[in-house]
Amino acid sequence: MKDKRLPPYDFEVHANIAEAKTIHTAVYHDANVFQVLLEKIFVPSWQFIASCDELPTEDFYFPFSFLPPIIDEPLVAVKNTEGQFDCFSNVCTHRGNILATEACTSKHGLICKYHGRRFSADGKMVFMPEFKEVQNFPSAQDDLPRYPIQKWGNWLFTSLVPQSALPPAYALHDGTFELSYF
Repeated sequence: MKDKRLPPYDFEVHANIAEAKTIHTAVYHDANVFQVLLEKIFVPSWQFIASCDELPTEDFYFPFSFLPPIIDEPLVAVKNTEGQFDCFSNVCTHRGNILATEACTSKHGLICKYHGRRFSADGKMVFMPEFKEVQNFPSAQDDLPRYPIQKWGNWLFTSLVPQSALPPAYALHDGTFELSYF
């Protein structure tokens, strides 16, 4: 099904190279085409974060940006207390402040410099000053959004789409990439 945001040009690439033709210039210049390509190709793609060695200890936080400068989503990889890796948004769920500005070890988690919200290594918001008596707080919406993280050899990768929702071509199985239509 064709995306309605795309101009009415033929963007088909024939499987037989002998029958191929030049892609329309809109692929290179049209802002709508660029947006669709970002959403359909790059957002669900697995992008390199770091080597596991760059997160050397438990409670280690490694801030990075997803696919800069094109998407530039601020994320943070964490080596938790069990030695497992997780990936979360690096943006406070309250006022949108960046949480970690450099790699660090912290037994207390990430603390927002704006209002002091504290997030544990599992992305849960665990504390906010002067909110101890507030009922139903914190809630799940206060937690940091989680992103899939996969280890391949000694390298870590993430995607902005939950692993269960990734297209088959972007599936990661048992630590190996399966690129079915590339």
